Amino acid sequence: MLRKIANQWWLLGLRGLLNVAFGLAILLWPELDAQRYINLFCSLAIVEGLISIFISLPNRLYPDWWVLFFEGAINVIVGVFLIFVPVTVGQLYFTIAMWSLLIGILFIVAVVRFWHGDDSHSHEGTTQSQEGSNKHDHHSDHEHLSDEQGGESAMGLEGVLSIIMALNLFFFASDKLGLLIFITSGYTLLFGVMMVFLSLKLRNPNKTA
Repeated sequence: MLRKIANQWWLLGLRGLLNVAFGLAILLWPELDAQRYINLFCSLAIVEGLISIFISLPNRLYPDWWVLFFEGAINVIVGVFLIFVPVTVGQLYFTIAMWSLLIGILFIVAVVRFWHGDDSHSHEGTTQSQEGSNKHDHHSDHEHLSDEQGGESAMGLEGVLSIIMALNLFFFASDKLGLLIFITSGYTLLFGVMMVFLSLKLRNPNKTA
């Protein structure tokens, strides 16, 4: 899936930078109150959601396009919901936890679908090799597949981070804004770094470590 959206690598990088900016802003903003936190979170969620939808639509002919589309839709819906529906800090914990859980599940679904397809491609590649097909092309395909595996592994890690944040928010839910800031800032900083890494993998698909 990732190679199909490689032309939009910079949008994924932008998403990563937005997450890093959000994480630093809520962590370093002196006397940040609940309303300012909600405003920042909604801005991030809506912009991120629109970016995901924008990336997914040109790739809707591919089987996995809906993963990014629904991720974007969830972001936009949660962002708009928090703008128009007043919530307490305790309700904010639950809302963000549900958002993070759904995003994590979507990322992991995408990775599972990739690895299922990867097994099929690997079997086909082995059969072609045994039949004496072009070894140079097969080697090139293997390199591309390895790069994409690295990108999908990064996406899988992002999914795991999302679920971990959701579980932490469910477990530590309270009326304390400071704890919510601590949990979400740590997650968004890690998520942002991983998204930037993913975008760089797509920008340089043939670059080896």
